[in-house]
Amino acid sequence: MKTRFVLLLTLCLARSSEAQWQQCGSSYSGFVQCITIDGENMFAGTFGGGIYLSTDNGQSWSTRNSGLINKIVWTIAVSRSHIFAGCKNGVFISNDNGASWKEALNVYDVRTLAARGSNIFAGTFGSGLYISTNNGQSWLSANKELGSKNITSVAIEEENIYAGTGGNGIFLSTNNGVNWKQADSGLDRHGVGAIVVKGESVYVITSDSKAILSTDKGKIWKVFNINLGKEPTRSIAKEGEYLYVGTFGDGIYQLTYDGTSWKAVDFGLNSRMVLSIAIKGKKIFAGTDTGVWSRTVSSTSHK
Repeated sequence: MKTRFVLLLTLCLARSSEAQWQQCGSSYSGFVQCITIDGENMFAGTFGGGIYLSTDNGQSWSTRNSGLINKIVWTIAVSRSHIFAGCKNGVFISNDNGASWKEALNVYDVRTLAARGSNIFAGTFGSGLYISTNNGQSWLSANKELGSKNITSVAIEEENIYAGTGGNGIFLSTNNGVNWKQADSGLDRHGVGAIVVKGESVYVITSDSKAILSTDKGKIWKVFNINLGKEPTRSIAKEGEYLYVGTFGDGIYQLTYDGTSWKAVDFGLNSRMVLSIAIKGKKIFAGTDTGVWSRTVSSTSHK
């Protein structure tokens, strides 16, 4: 009996010493589809509540919806002084830190945005990919040899542009979206939940909860989804040594220090549905179906 008590006490103490999630502010407690950080500004795109802005690490929030026709916001990207919001009914642009918005592209269901200088990529679910080379003033279709019109994620690293699709894997363009080629040789063609690129490493989370990594621009991939769980995934974030994945029903996972497996890091998080993740310094932010939550990052990530 004494041994069982000591073991239970040890487990409780270990659990309480973990970094604990805390809810950020109280302005919005619904579905947060995306979190985008630009300096001291943190933008949160929501399902039905439009866009919120925090300038104090999530302690307080204010709405930024003037001119935003539809308040279902899937994605937000920032390019210098231009802020782009991908919504249910198109792309909107703000040049005044979100104080006002105007329509930039009238197209249905913009699920992902990525920016590189004046080049803006907008991935839709149903109409493929669009590109603007002049900060959203005009747009062209960029679907040549892109094997799907359902684009779920776009990530950019220098001249390499990666597009994840809703069921036909990953594509790569090296000429600003003019042409595309399949970039997941040897893999089953998955639906892609999210892509993040850091240097030569391309990290992909698939919709059926597989984590895959390429270090040679998509020529060779390896799977590293040990202990990741089986719930669908749509969010991934990496900054320095830290790599996190959010799931639709099993909370949030962190890659272990040796890079071989994942561990759950959801102590204090009252939602298991994690829709978006962002990292700022030593804090990680999670967009869930109950608003934005944050905690300090752990020191046991993959380096």
